[in-house]
Amino acid sequence: MLKPHVERIAKWKPEELNYPADLPISSKRQEILAALHSSQVVVVSGATGSGKSTQLPKICLEAGLCRRGFIGCTQPRRIAAVSLAHRVGEELKSLGRGLVGYRIRFRDSLGPQTIIKFMTDGILLAEANNDRLFESYDVIIVDEAHERTLNIDFILGMLKQVIKLRRDLRVIIASATIDPEKFSGFFDNAPVVEIPSRTYPVEVRYRPIPDEDDVTYIDAAVDAVDDLVAEVKGDILVFMPTERDIREAVQRLREKSYHNTEIYPLYARMAAWQQADIFAVTPHRKIIVATNVAETSLTIPNVECVVDTGLARVPQYSPKTGTQALPIVKISRASAEQRKGRCGRTKPGICVRLYDEEDFLQRPEFTPPEIRRSNLAEVILRMLYLGLGSVDEFPFMDPPPKTAIKDGYAVLRELGAVEQNTELTTMGRKMARFPLDPRLSRILIEAGRRGATDEVLTIVSALSIQDPRERPFGEEEIADMVHGLFVHPRSDFVTLLNIWKAYHREAERAPSRNALRAWCRKHFLSYRRIQEWISVRDELRAVLSEQRMLKKSKKTADYKDVHCSIISGFLTKVAMHEGKGKYRTVHGKELYLHPSSGVKGEPKWIVAAEVVETSRTFARIVAEIEPEWIEEVGIHLCRKSYFDVHWHSGKGNVVAFEKVHFGSLPVVERRPVIYGRVNPGEARKVFITEALVDGRIGRSFDFIEYNRRIIEEVRETEEKIRRRGLVVDRDRLYGFYSCRIPENVWSLRAFEKFIRARGGDDFLKLSREDVLREALSEDLERLFPGRIKIGQMEIELVYRFSPGSDEDGVTAIVPVNWLASLPAEPFDWLVPGYLEEKVTFLLKGMPRDVRRRFIPLAETVKKVLADMSWGQGNFWHRLSEAVYRITGMKIAPEEWRSVELPVYLQFRFEIVDGEGRVIASGRDLEELRKTAPISYEDDLWERARKKWEREGIEDFPEDIPEEIMIGEDGTGHKRFAYPGVVEEFGRICIRLFPVRYEAMIANEKGILVLIRRVLHQDLKKLVKCWTPPEDLRGALFFMQKEGPFPGLFVDFLIKDLFELRGPVPFDMNGLRKKLERVRHELALKGMERFQKVCEILRERDLVRRKIERYREKQGKEVPAVSERMACMENELEQLVPPDFLNQYCFDDFDKLLKCLKALNIRVDRAYTSPDKDVEKERTIRPFETKLEELKKRIQSRPDALMLKRFYEELRWLVEALKIQVFAPEVKPWQKVSFRYVEEFLEKCPN
Repeated sequence: MLKPHVERIAKWKPEELNYPADLPISSKRQEILAALHSSQVVVVSGATGSGKSTQLPKICLEAGLCRRGFIGCTQPRRIAAVSLAHRVGEELKSLGRGLVGYRIRFRDSLGPQTIIKFMTDGILLAEANNDRLFESYDVIIVDEAHERTLNIDFILGMLKQVIKLRRDLRVIIASATIDPEKFSGFFDNAPVVEIPSRTYPVEVRYRPIPDEDDVTYIDAAVDAVDDLVAEVKGDILVFMPTERDIREAVQRLREKSYHNTEIYPLYARMAAWQQADIFAVTPHRKIIVATNVAETSLTIPNVECVVDTGLARVPQYSPKTGTQALPIVKISRASAEQRKGRCGRTKPGICVRLYDEEDFLQRPEFTPPEIRRSNLAEVILRMLYLGLGSVDEFPFMDPPPKTAIKDGYAVLRELGAVEQNTELTTMGRKMARFPLDPRLSRILIEAGRRGATDEVLTIVSALSIQDPRERPFGEEEIADMVHGLFVHPRSDFVTLLNIWKAYHREAERAPSRNALRAWCRKHFLSYRRIQEWISVRDELRAVLSEQRMLKKSKKTADYKDVHCSIISGFLTKVAMHEGKGKYRTVHGKELYLHPSSGVKGEPKWIVAAEVVETSRTFARIVAEIEPEWIEEVGIHLCRKSYFDVHWHSGKGNVVAFEKVHFGSLPVVERRPVIYGRVNPGEARKVFITEALVDGRIGRSFDFIEYNRRIIEEVRETEEKIRRRGLVVDRDRLYGFYSCRIPENVWSLRAFEKFIRARGGDDFLKLSREDVLREALSEDLERLFPGRIKIGQMEIELVYRFSPGSDEDGVTAIVPVNWLASLPAEPFDWLVPGYLEEKVTFLLKGMPRDVRRRFIPLAETVKKVLADMSWGQGNFWHRLSEAVYRITGMKIAPEEWRSVELPVYLQFRFEIVDGEGRVIASGRDLEELRKTAPISYEDDLWERARKKWEREGIEDFPEDIPEEIMIGEDGTGHKRFAYPGVVEEFGRICIRLFPVRYEAMIANEKGILVLIRRVLHQDLKKLVKCWTPPEDLRGALFFMQKEGPFPGLFVDFLIKDLFELRGPVPFDMNGLRKKLERVRHELALKGMERFQKVCEILRERDLVRRKIERYREKQGKEVPAVSERMACMENELEQLVPPDFLNQYCFDDFDKLLKCLKALNIRVDRAYTSPDKDVEKERTIRPFETKLEELKKRIQSRPDALMLKRFYEELRWLVEALKIQVFAPEVKPWQKVSFRYVEEFLEKCPN
């Protein structure tokens, strides 16, 4: 359903639309209507003033092309869109208000009644983003198509695509009489309607500007107007290239004060109300000074004369600078004819051309389409911004070459406007908003960001014109000297700024324009070019203002900000000095500073505005820059590489050195960077490998020290067993950490945070299995002990697997003060782990006839070793004895010594002072004894004994510490002594020991005797209560050899209450506190323990008597029973030996009672079924064998405290297992199984 006003207009007759009869287009109305009905596209060609812009929308109304959408009419300029909307609105006001509207940037007069819509071509392109098929329009009129701006070419290409999809859409191409057939051919031979021209004759006068520098085209134009005012009375239209020129010309003409004459400026950015008087009918004469906006877009009535400067500001791409400049250039012949056609429409006219006819004839026929004179980068940028698709597939009227497209994309990537996938970046979207060359847009955006807009605007505008400096023939040296006043030693760009500032300082104080021209001549500057410079700058400034990017800075921009802005647009024109004046560009080409450059010396890095090739390749207009600035603005083009990646413990980070290349130029050679920000995955690998695996993290962590010890222990094992490769490689250790540490942890800070979140670092602690490649013998500690005890001396052993070196083998670390009393004989045994190899070498070293008796050698060696007990007696004698028993061969001990052994099978000794420093070393102990200062040391020890030792003490001493520094030995190093309590001839004494462990062993017995003395009175009262009853007298007989029961029980009680089992520290304060507590509970706890001992004795005696009874009853008749009873008797002896009070503590008694009850039951069952008992015993035997082995190991190493504790736990586990096997009705203190005991055995310490 049509809106009422649309329906009404569609029914109106042609005469109601008011076609002016004096407009040439009116005569072609029917032809245009017919063409619109028969073809989608119509080309309308007509001279300026033929009525195309105003009447075509009305013809579309008559054709009914407004039923579903707008009648759209595009204009290249906003001023034309606004003025035409007002004009057509006036012509149709009888049909109603609001039917005609316009839309330009930032302004919109459209309403609900609007049918005819005037707009700039940029507005239509912007609407295409959301309405690609132009469904808001019934018809689109592309006016001034002959101007062939980029926007017009874009619209024409889009319309060619759209009409194939929208058959209802009509398109009118309105063009001046400039090659209309080309538009027709582009739209598949669309019909062309040519509008006839109705003009009066125009006289052309050629009036070239005098060839003098101080006479400008403004001067010439003002003079021409002066003459025309005197000659004719009609309106005059003057064409100027720039807005600044217009303002100056208007001012100068107004100063003339012509009679009954008004002077008007006219340019694209003027407000609509300012234009109204230009088009109004007035009684006075008008002189309009306009840009080329008046050439075709606007028709000014009653113009009788035209003054044509022949110039216009036309954007052009400059290959030299690589930028789209804004120069003032000569117009084409077609444009000159268009300007001429602005007069002679109502009467004969005059066209004054400020150039000669020869100049006119040499000009190009047509102005090239903008796409042909634009940097294609700008075209691509605009297309990407408008979403017009790929440039090489877009249907341009004049398609650009493929190479130009490729170069255009390269420029945009250089400027950071597009990604590699040709998508616009944020910077690209900003740049696309500027109707400027992309390089200039990039420079100005960067300048705005850095607060350098004012300075950079001046420089950029200077680059868009010819150099304002002049060097007249014959006066070159003088000119160079004068120009030196402006030179900046580091930058030709700043030199241009200096010229600008100097000129404006002079302009402020010059009394007249002629004085300013004289100043320019004096300084060899072109006044005309400086005016052009000012004009270009004003144009650029207006663009910035329009884009709302004109920011005023409170201070003058510094050198860096100005030149970083310039670099951003000329990135590929940076170069690095290579010596002898030669520079290398980003593409690897050679160039040199142009002789005209004022830059002093040979800066290391430069940026150039131009690169020209003459006899050499020269850089013109250059400046010294810093390489960091290139990276700062051109980071997207920089190629970074990294080397020497490593963990830096001081920084707590993985650090690498960064090398930055810009093309072929090394911008940064060696810059330290945090590598995790560059490559987190690789940084994590380095962190794990170097900080964790290598242990170089630089902070104290429990797991690092723990893992270091574990690995060190295994490496020590390698030294001991003389085999490399036990420790897993770094890859395995890396894997251990890698599977436990998250992907985002590559720095110390992140690692510490992760550890805190996990609640600790235990999960990063290695087990021995994690470190070992293979399982090792459980007996390593016995085979390769870390210490050996010789008498009261504990000697530290160090192992080295270093064949060929003096340290190869096992080394005993001997304190110098022990050397004199250290026997050499025990060292002949070496260590158990090397004994087999030593014996093998000795047997193989015997003469051949003797050796034969040892075959097979390996078996003989094993038998010999089985017959010897390591460390027992003289090694050489024991070896001879064992060989004799095994083989029957008698070999004298001295003969063995004649065999030359490898050095690693002989003990090595290091004699150390009190600080652990080696003062002598070798493998002959007797030779080393000579280094010991015995007498001096004896005197030192004697003085310490006199000071600290006590005799006949009766209480705990208060003034003796656990460790005593007794002074310095003969080598000047500290020595220590350790007090211990001993009993000597019935007296209790304090004696000094050289080794802490020896003092603790002495304390076990000595402190027991001391406590008995201290508690003598208390014990005397209570001991009567601890006498066994009469029925236990027989049960005590087995303890008789240990001593009287009361004394044994008192010793047990003291040991139990004061925890005196094993090595006891010299802690007198602790003992004193315990004594006070024990005194109060001695009677109670004594009786508790006494009763439990009596219970054990009763149970033991019960089992003993039962064994004797069964043995007497059937022992002689049934050998199996007799054997079982002997076994039971041995079990009882092992379970409760005569010194059981010395072996058990009170906490063990309940377990012991259960064992005795179970043994009692077992005796009965063994008597009844001896064979079954044997079978059951066979299942237990492996564990008992293990217990016996452990017991032997403990006897050989009384200091192996962990082994002792393990032995005690294993022993009770085996006893609990026996109960479950032999007497399951007795409930043990814990349930165990064979598998449980086996698994426990696997935990046995070495």
